[in-house]
Amino acid sequence: MKTKNRLLLQGLLCAVLLASCQGSPFFTRYQSVDSEGWCARDYLRYRLPDVDHDTDATFRIGVRTTSLYSYSGLSLRVRLYEQGREVMCDTVRFGIFGGDSHSEGSGFPFTTHQQELTRHYTLRKDSVYRLRIYHIMRKDPLPGISDVGVEVIE
Repeated sequence: MKTKNRLLLQGLLCAVLLASCQGSPFFTRYQSVDSEGWCARDYLRYRLPDVDHDTDATFRIGVRTTSLYSYSGLSLRVRLYEQGREVMCDTVRFGIFGGDSHSEGSGFPFTTHQQELTRHYTLRKDSVYRLRIYHIMRKDPLPGISDVGVEVIE
């Protein structure tokens, strides 16, 4: 019994340490898109806050869908600009519905889906950063998207 408790305590400690290794978000912002449908040319712009030291950043993109969104997936293009020059471009693919046709996201009446970019980037002190997000789906305008957001994690 003593060994079992010790293993349980060690497992709990490992879980807490792993959770604390995740950085905390220092920027979160969602923007609404046109309720009639999101046009690919209507990219969303986000100005990131200034950082006071060089920061390794992870980007998490979030999308809120309504019941009007009927596609199994969603693809977005994300571009990061430093001082007006593009420094990163990534494609984010969301699985909106699973194989059983149930939503992969959470929430009601909007369903929120989140995906981290595969690439990380070091934000430099004294630089200005802007992020642009737009969809790259064939359907244009794209119905059923209510909001798109970004979370930057240190």
